[in-house]
Amino acid sequence: MFSKFIGGVEKTKKDEVIDLSTLVWGIKNNPEKDKILEIRDLRKNNVLDKHGNKLFKIEKKKLSIITTNAVVNRRSLKEAGDFEQNFICPSGFIYFDLDFEDINDTPAFKTNFTPRCEAAGHS
Repeated sequence: MFSKFIGGVEKTKKDEVIDLSTLVWGIKNNPEKDKILEIRDLRKNNVLDKHGNKLFKIEKKKLSIITTNAVVNRRSLKEAGDFEQNFICPSGFIYFDLDFEDINDTPAFKTNFTPRCEAAGHS
């Protein structure tokens, strides 16, 4: 199980809890795919906002996120007691954030990832 936060990193309270099949479906059929492609294009072309900030970083913060390591009520560990109050349980998975130098390698990685999930009975 995983916590899903819709609306970006500023959103700290979870919107829903999803299971592995839903996570895999979201990876394969991401409803924010067009936004992600725009962000990749901004990154590739090094587009800056009027203040000189990299625009892809600003837009990336607006994407929904999933806590793949744990189910939590809130993504917050700033204050004493936050862990005890917000942590529900571990997801049971280890998450690897794989960034590719060439962003065009990402679709190939997803293609290689997909058959393993389907072989496990998830679609």
